[in-house]
Amino acid sequence: MNLSPFTPEWLPAAANLLSDLHQIPAEKLLPELEQLHGKSGLLPAVMASENQKLLGFLLGVPSVGSPQGRSVRVPLLGLAVVSDQPELLGDLYAAAGETWVSKGFFVHQVVVPAHQTEALQTLFALGFGQEQVHAGQDLNPLVGKASARVRRAGPEDLQALSHLIPAIGQHYVQGPVFEPFYPEQTAELLEGYAEVLQDPEWLLWVHEEAGEILAFQLYAPVQSDWNTPEGTFELKTAATLPAARGQGLQRGLFQHAVHHLQDLGGQRVIADWRSTNLHSARAWKRLAFEPDAYRLSRRLPLDLGWARGELSGS
Repeated sequence: MNLSPFTPEWLPAAANLLSDLHQIPAEKLLPELEQLHGKSGLLPAVMASENQKLLGFLLGVPSVGSPQGRSVRVPLLGLAVVSDQPELLGDLYAAAGETWVSKGFFVHQVVVPAHQTEALQTLFALGFGQEQVHAGQDLNPLVGKASARVRRAGPEDLQALSHLIPAIGQHYVQGPVFEPFYPEQTAELLEGYAEVLQDPEWLLWVHEEAGEILAFQLYAPVQSDWNTPEGTFELKTAATLPAARGQGLQRGLFQHAVHHLQDLGGQRVIADWRSTNLHSARAWKRLAFEPDAYRLSRRLPLDLGWARGELSGS
């Protein structure tokens, strides 16, 4: 088995590996993979081969402006190995990771299909932890139900929402999420929601009682691609006032949204949440969201940038 840089002539073979993994025709995946390969930039992909046969590859996309700092993410189409050699994933990561570290990328993320249990276990053994859950469900069998207490919000509701919008960040700073929420983020969030409330394609549903907004859910249409069918909507975010939790408000909002999305021709709804956010994990599982993929993450010590066992002057 040989490890070497992944070069463009191997793209069709990589598309065939991905086709076996995702049960999607290779000709549909190849253009997506070519585009992804172009984004890898200064971080060349790594491949494993033997006797002119591709056994696996790993392709990471760098990011320098994300909240994680300099990070690398391997998306769903950035990784595949032959089914009878799952251990190759470790060799591919070892080789690719050396390049990532040499370029100053110390946050490594990999998105893995939920059914790829061997790949998940291999990455757990390599020091990765589960960070994000990507889930979805088909709208066709769901029964929506309109609620008199739920309505669509508009630009005039921004002030009424201002006490609830920061609730997500304020929840994230607590255990077991422990995600920083900086003071300036509240103003940035309000600015973003002001734009959302002006956009006719975004749907922000609120549960209101006695003139007070107690909870909301925000939806947006998703552009279709190889992994996203036509008529897909994303549940972008949701929040409930702490005093109103446990009353089923999110379930009522979801049933109302389903009723409306089906009228719009919606076929599927997707959502994602932090694995450590117990409230979201429990709420969305109760609403029958099934995991499609997991994002795993590994954060290396920053000292690794200089502490490689080499003495100065040696």
